[in-house]
Amino acid sequence: MELHHVTDKLGLEQKFIPVLAQGWTSSMRTMPKGDFDFLVPAKITVARKACQMTPALDDTLCRIAKKIHQTPELRALAWHAYYLLITGQNSFAEWPSLTHCLDRDAGIFYLLIALGIVPKAQASYRTQNIPEDIIENTLLEIKGFCDNHTAAHQHPGLVRRQLAWLRNYLHGRLFRLERLEFKLEPFVAPFHVFRHIKKGWTVLLAPEGVNYNSLNLIDGVGEIFDEKGKWTSHFDETVGTVTGNPIDPRGYAMKRHVTLDRKDWENILPHGSWVLDMHIPPGGGLTPDICLKSFQKAVKFFREHFPEYPVKAINCGISWIFDHALERKLPDSNLAKFMRELYLYPCFSSGQDAVFFVFGKDLDDMENPPRNTRLQQMILDSLEVGEPLHASGMLFFPEDLKHWSTQYYRKQFLLFEIEDTEKQRT
Repeated sequence: MELHHVTDKLGLEQKFIPVLAQGWTSSMRTMPKGDFDFLVPAKITVARKACQMTPALDDTLCRIAKKIHQTPELRALAWHAYYLLITGQNSFAEWPSLTHCLDRDAGIFYLLIALGIVPKAQASYRTQNIPEDIIENTLLEIKGFCDNHTAAHQHPGLVRRQLAWLRNYLHGRLFRLERLEFKLEPFVAPFHVFRHIKKGWTVLLAPEGVNYNSLNLIDGVGEIFDEKGKWTSHFDETVGTVTGNPIDPRGYAMKRHVTLDRKDWENILPHGSWVLDMHIPPGGGLTPDICLKSFQKAVKFFREHFPEYPVKAINCGISWIFDHALERKLPDSNLAKFMRELYLYPCFSSGQDAVFFVFGKDLDDMENPPRNTRLQQMILDSLEVGEPLHASGMLFFPEDLKHWSTQYYRKQFLLFEIEDTEKQRT
């Protein structure tokens, strides 16, 4: 079927043609003549059950699946989305919402595509001999995405921009272990990570040439630049020493320089080292105890199932939940308590990173954003007075699990600062 015919019949704007054209010829060539498995009612129900979603969804899912199947243009578009998802050729963020032809059920179109990958995801995990309970928990992500859509739009579905993320499950790469998710990745954050050989202190040094503002956060977040207070980090390495700007475990860069003697300090996380890349599925309940159990299970799981990958650390390259403002403005929250157990590092971000994940929509898509929670109130209050939201990254090392609930990285960094200050005085 020709793409122009599909866009004309569905009343899609011309701007969507270049987006949808990617892979169109290949997907149409592979499109089955009969039923698509992901539109067959019985298989939809099986996939829905696998994601632990409510049976009340079946009627809506099957009704929209029938409409798609009976509408040739929607059928072609559904196959195209499924084909691109399983072949990894598209992000879907720029795809049409389809509200003009499916009204409030537009999100169901994308939810059906998401459920379509469930059998392949299960097969990928089973090939790796992953226990069934972990597979079941991991597939809860689709339910979480649907719950977020329901909260934001008062109707079930899936936000199209989140569709591409599901490739992690399709290929059996991401594992939900207790509350949090993890996948094996090489460490690529530009920071230099050192640990004192005898004292066990961990210190991150900033990379060379990064601009920070007067708050010691990365300059330019939210397109706000601090021309007067801006400063640039420096890093230098010789045979015997490394010199750079330390990163406070609270996630701030420090303007002063420190020099570490290589006889006393070792690089414990060279770039390319294997880490557990952590992700936070939708839902609350991120208490410190729950997070600890998740970390413990993750370390044990990957050592047992993937012993060929020597994991050095747990890392989250960037997340809105590590915004410094959360700890400052909501100090008694679970998120703030979680942050205090981690080694945070500053990242460049959009300045509105939390908005979509907290509200389920971008700020421009909400006329009257809700203020139902303290977190929602904090985010909106910050943006209203021109304060950008600062997403950050974090590190945690498995050998430090025994120190959980002691704010270990912050306390040992304070000792490091005291020692370094005394050293510079003498």
